[in-house]
Amino acid sequence: MRIPVKRIGASAVMLLLTGLACYFALQLDVEVDNESMNSDEARSDVVYEEFKRDFGGDNELVITVTGHEVLSHQELSRLAELTEWIATRDGVAHVYSLATVEELYHSASGLSQRLLWERLVQEDASTILSRRKDLYGALVSEDHKTVGVIVILESEQPRADRHALLVELRERLPHHISGEVHLVGLPILKEDVAAYISKDQQRVMPLAVLVMALILALLFKRIAGVVLPMVVVGVSLVATLGLYTACGFQLNSITSLLPPVVIVLSVSAAVHIFDAWQHEVNVGLRGDTAIRKALVTVWKPCVFTAAMTAVGLLSLVISPIPAVRMFGMFSAIGVLFSVVIAFVVLPIGLGWIRESHEQISGCNRIMPHFLKLVAVTPGRHPVLILLLAAALSLLSLWYGEKVQNNTDLIKFFKKSSLTYIDHQAVGQQLGSVRSLELLIRRNDGGTFDTLPDLQQLDRFMTEAGLIENVVRTEGLTHFYQYVLQALGSPDN
Repeated sequence: MRIPVKRIGASAVMLLLTGLACYFALQLDVEVDNESMNSDEARSDVVYEEFKRDFGGDNELVITVTGHEVLSHQELSRLAELTEWIATRDGVAHVYSLATVEELYHSASGLSQRLLWERLVQEDASTILSRRKDLYGALVSEDHKTVGVIVILESEQPRADRHALLVELRERLPHHISGEVHLVGLPILKEDVAAYISKDQQRVMPLAVLVMALILALLFKRIAGVVLPMVVVGVSLVATLGLYTACGFQLNSITSLLPPVVIVLSVSAAVHIFDAWQHEVNVGLRGDTAIRKALVTVWKPCVFTAAMTAVGLLSLVISPIPAVRMFGMFSAIGVLFSVVIAFVVLPIGLGWIRESHEQISGCNRIMPHFLKLVAVTPGRHPVLILLLAAALSLLSLWYGEKVQNNTDLIKFFKKSSLTYIDHQAVGQQLGSVRSLELLIRRNDGGTFDTLPDLQQLDRFMTEAGLIENVVRTEGLTHFYQYVLQALGSPDN
């Protein structure tokens, strides 16, 4: 049998390009900080940038230890050892707990007073807590059965090192202190979301491929009818993800949907070409003649359908969220890739197939009847179809107004997951783990170094605490209120 040189050359070029795309696609990683999920307005927020520069951003972890005697001398000594151990971990910038009162005191502002500190360190911890019930807010629960440790992570840390640190904390914390230990914080949520995205890719893609292969097998009932369209799907997916990675992007919670979307949309052109070729073989055409006739028959519907789908997806580029824009753009690219690849791969593959007169199978008889029924019914019952469409549209508008954005990441996790359990437990023990950070400056640019400054800040915090759904407020004044009121000061 004579093998066409053009077919061999086209096959070699496709293999080369696919291999190059695979090289980049295999380097695809998952975005941990979810930076692309922030809107353009949030990304250009000058105040937030200043906050991250001055206070290290939102890289905070909260560790809680619950027990009957967590405030005893023995347990507080263990808490001090735990604080010191955490502070020595790579990637940890600061650690705050009841064992770091002096550091909190001296780093708070220019009001540090050595005399008050000397009197403070002489007090028994349980006596201090009995004097001031809400001492340090986030560090001690109201029932005094839970103590907290705040861990500030370094803002710049490789993902592998951050992951190793979080795993180490989760696994080794219970061995360093007795009691019920929970670990929560935004870094934990980001890492777990990234891990779930990776797991989803490992589960969803094989499942989508399996379902697609089963449908193709039922539709064409021959190996070529499954293999060739799936080759188009695979090459289209690899090409899309390879280009995505080559542009320097990483998967996030939105673009993680790219693989299943590309898989579903890229099979269309291949199915049309194969079905048209099979029809031409059935009517007696053979070889390149059958292939060319099939391509001429379906190229317009395939190209225009793909183009309209791509235009619809490209409408997402007006979104202010980068992740949504990337999803729309690369989904459209994947659809266009699939058409080009289908019109290259299918002719090559079909040229290697030994043609035979194909009888229409029982499955293929069902599809034409179904399509004919769908096409004829609206013409026979136009009023009914219009009324049904109007009713569905009104119902969609009614419920569409009730759609709300869910910004609570914790509710995305299963109730049985460790992340959900820890955050619920810490929320009950310390009141809440959801916080807003406010950046407050003096109008003259000066420092908070006078008592009137702290009094004004305290009044502001008191008023903020009266706002609905605000559980409590934390700030600089809490520490000084305790020092000045519980111990007294001649410098009041």
